[in-house]
Amino acid sequence: PSTKSAARPAFRGPNHPARPSMGWLDNWRQSETVDIQAPDPTTEVDLSRGAVWYSGPWSARSQTYVNLLVSEVQRRSNVRWSTPEPDAQHPESVAIILSVDLSWDSAERYTISVGESVRIIGGSDRGLLFGIGRMLREMRMDYHQSYSTAMQTLCCVRKGLKISSQPDFKMRQHQIAYRPKTNSYDAFTPEMMRREILDLALFGTNAIEVIPPGLDDADQSPNFTIPWLEMLTVASAYCDELDIRVSMWYPAFFKDYKDADTMAKAEKHWASVFGAFRRLDVLFVPGGDPGGRRAEELFWVVGKQASFLRSKYFPQAEVWVSSQYGLSVSVDLGIVERWKPREREDEFFQQLATPEVKGFLTGVVYGPWSAYPIDEYRKRVPSHYSLRNYPDMCHTIGCEFPIDGCDYVYAVVCREPVNPRPLTFLRIVEDQAQWADAGCGCYSEGVNDDVNKYVWSALHWGADEKGPLAGSSREQVLRYSLRQWACLLAGVPRSADALVDGIFGLEQTWRKSAADSHPVQVLRKFQQVEVQMTPRHMRECWRVNMLLFRAYYDAFLHRRFLNEQLAFREAGVLAAKGFEDEAKLRVRQLVVPLDGAVGLQRSINVVALGEAREGPGDVTHLYARCQALALTLNTQTGYQLSVGHGGQHRQRGASFDNAWAPLGEAVTLQRALDRGDPWDHLTSPPPVPALTPIWYASFGDPDDTLVVGPGAARDRLGVAAVVTPHRPVALGEDPTFFARPLVEHAATDNDAVLARLVAGEVPRAWRSWVVGVWPETAVTEFKFPVDALKIPKDAALSVRVTYVGLELCGLGGDWEELERIQLPTRMVANGVEVHGFLQPERSTRSRVFDIPPQALNDDFIVLRIEPEDPSRVSFVCVPFPVADLGLYVR
Repeated sequence: PSTKSAARPAFRGPNHPARPSMGWLDNWRQSETVDIQAPDPTTEVDLSRGAVWYSGPWSARSQTYVNLLVSEVQRRSNVRWSTPEPDAQHPESVAIILSVDLSWDSAERYTISVGESVRIIGGSDRGLLFGIGRMLREMRMDYHQSYSTAMQTLCCVRKGLKISSQPDFKMRQHQIAYRPKTNSYDAFTPEMMRREILDLALFGTNAIEVIPPGLDDADQSPNFTIPWLEMLTVASAYCDELDIRVSMWYPAFFKDYKDADTMAKAEKHWASVFGAFRRLDVLFVPGGDPGGRRAEELFWVVGKQASFLRSKYFPQAEVWVSSQYGLSVSVDLGIVERWKPREREDEFFQQLATPEVKGFLTGVVYGPWSAYPIDEYRKRVPSHYSLRNYPDMCHTIGCEFPIDGCDYVYAVVCREPVNPRPLTFLRIVEDQAQWADAGCGCYSEGVNDDVNKYVWSALHWGADEKGPLAGSSREQVLRYSLRQWACLLAGVPRSADALVDGIFGLEQTWRKSAADSHPVQVLRKFQQVEVQMTPRHMRECWRVNMLLFRAYYDAFLHRRFLNEQLAFREAGVLAAKGFEDEAKLRVRQLVVPLDGAVGLQRSINVVALGEAREGPGDVTHLYARCQALALTLNTQTGYQLSVGHGGQHRQRGASFDNAWAPLGEAVTLQRALDRGDPWDHLTSPPPVPALTPIWYASFGDPDDTLVVGPGAARDRLGVAAVVTPHRPVALGEDPTFFARPLVEHAATDNDAVLARLVAGEVPRAWRSWVVGVWPETAVTEFKFPVDALKIPKDAALSVRVTYVGLELCGLGGDWEELERIQLPTRMVANGVEVHGFLQPERSTRSRVFDIPPQALNDDFIVLRIEPEDPSRVSFVCVPFPVADLGLYVR
């Protein structure tokens, strides 16, 4: 839509003389919708003519910052500010004056004041850098040129703007790892690496964490643009140019450091890595993931690393260590004997208090797979150590913060999809930041989490002392910062609000069942942005294209699911009436051949879509749009959404390779019909001979969660009331699942699991399950109020339960090597054993057990599913997962 305003005339280029009619050009003129508004002289300062200089003693970075401000303004407005000598007179230009005041108590503080001139002052070089970033974020900048419209430019800022701001937390750090195990960083050129660092710095990020390859990874990537040691030099040198701190994640990955030959190899590796840095402020050694050494050995090794680093390269470098023992096994180090997570973590806390460790350790890191909640963790760490939070904001399943309520239909895209989660991380920051006094150093595997990076940085900077965000809540800081991100970095100031609304919509889509989600409505928000994008935007705005991909992909998966379920219902009716050939034909239309190459998008027969209807929501159109955007993103920023685009694996960001994984029951029904098998188990609730269902829940199909007892309403006893903690859980509450069981999904990044799904062996009801992954959630409890179910007095009850076998609950990608195991598990009802400890089985199957009469003399029926040794429970050592469970009257 046009932005023309009668009250505020548009900027226009030079007037061209009248021209004769030119058909195509006349059409352009008539259809032109973009007019960039001029600044309002009553409220805004026109900065189309500006002169930038540095006031005061020059530092090594002064000219860098002047040039940076000029180039960033030109990049976004096509306006070129001048850089005159300080004493030159330029009355036609607005002076933009940069300076540093080293007397301030906060080095990262900045002030901005807009009057006759613009002044940006920092408490140090870095504070000035953050002030420049904030100035760019507060400005209105845009430009446009087309066949029918000469160059229009916009460059202005609000009149009288005054800002004073300093961060709430001293660390706001992000990983940018040029190594193979990422979904995009390994394809960065030096210029792309510098751009990523600068973008983060403009929003207050004060440290970058790098990772050398060849640790728990390959030594090289086919996507590398320069050797990895050279990229360490490039990244660290540019950080030093900007005054951004540099940290390195560097696990102790050699197996036996006390062996002389091994130590010699380690020191050679240390020298090659440390020597590549132009600046290194922090060495971070994770205790686990990868790792797992006992604490005494771990700290002995870290002490050696610290001494080597400080004595030969960077004397002032800090040293930080995490525990992360929750995975209970380390294939990388060959530690195959499984440990108890909390026992090993308690040893870690004990070592922190020893004089030897105090002598070299700067701080402690709370990372993914730490075996205690962060508040308990902080209390166990000696108070003289600062605590850094190391949140995993790039993964969505099988991770520190799995998406709560995600349907298998969307979980099929695996661990590293495009995943903006602003509201979830807002709640997590509100809960966790109080315990991590050092701030956050966030974990990332690529650009898929781009929005989340800026969410964490903004929330750890906080509100202004004076300015637009003075006195603002975290919610207000979040939305304000996202809008600035949309304008400055995403590059769409004309449609920033629609883009931000769309981001919140994407987060909500994955927090609902597929049937209750509305991804097409969210897509329409993004299409409001898309229709206003010019060719320039399509070439440059990779962040918008990435969000567009996610919106189209959600709509594609949703439409596929609805089509499959419709075919399943229609085929079921045909089969029930005896028309089995017609039923087979109906479901076969929805089954896409994978040519034997499960999960490889490049081998899909794209023509065999099985959907004849055309229209804007047709799967053919949606899939084609996803393909185009995936290829565009690969070119723009190296994002590898497919193995065919250079991706390492579906687990590592190649989420588009699962586009045709089965979502509904069409393929399952086809298998049953082809084999002549009964298929009534696909109905809900599954029938059991001689038993009448009174309550049933499937964790693989949220829409199969229902109460069917006499007189019982569905909303009176949903899963939230039955399963621990027996109430609905708020957004962001218990994000690490320390207080409740986790709903997991079949690992579509595991080739064997995906092959079984494609073969129709796994009904939708079994594709997700509930399971405890920590010792305190080892026991899964189902609590049924007898009155709510209206169970007849003296009724004989049975329970039907589906325990997920080892062949289905395995992990995917490079996590397969962890070899997840199950513990012997039993079921107890009100303290009375329903079945004894069963040994793990490979296959998934449903079983029926009678509930002993002596267990039914209470107001509640409490079923407990518990492992033999709860203290052993971890993410890779679990009790029997429960795919579905039902109560039946005999």
